[in-house]
Amino acid sequence: MLQSQNFAKIIFIILAVCFAPAAKAGGQVGFQFQFQVNGNHNQLFNQFNFFGNNGGHYHTNSHGQHYICQNPNHHQPVIRPKPQPKYLINSKKQLVRHMHNMGYRKVHHIKRSGGYYTLRAISPNGHKMWLKVDRRHGNIRASKVLVWNVYK
Repeated sequence: MLQSQNFAKIIFIILAVCFAPAAKAGGQVGFQFQFQVNGNHNQLFNQFNFFGNNGGHYHTNSHGQHYICQNPNHHQPVIRPKPQPKYLINSKKQLVRHMHNMGYRKVHHIKRSGGYYTLRAISPNGHKMWLKVDRRHGNIRASKVLVWNVYK
């Protein structure tokens, strides 16, 4: 690998010396060539930034055509902040109103833990229940009957 890089450097220097006196644009050379070393296109040119490509590097598209990419940072992963969940139920008052709309009565022992509320209430069937309610959607995720048919 190191020998092939040194060989490529020598070839480039020889070509630059040969064509530089013939250039009429103040030392700029108007030719372009590419070579491949272990699958890395123009590794030598990108390292020393020849031909004024402003730090760009070469890619190959799906059709095998080479193109220069000027953005040096596009290979770095973009770290986006995790979106915060939108909650339907943000307070105990909203939770009590939501449970009353679902038919539950006497909502008490409300505790919030993360994305859930745990509480005790009387179900529409008259059972005393322990409930785990999702804050985001207001769905009941878990329930347990504590006393059967308390208020029927």
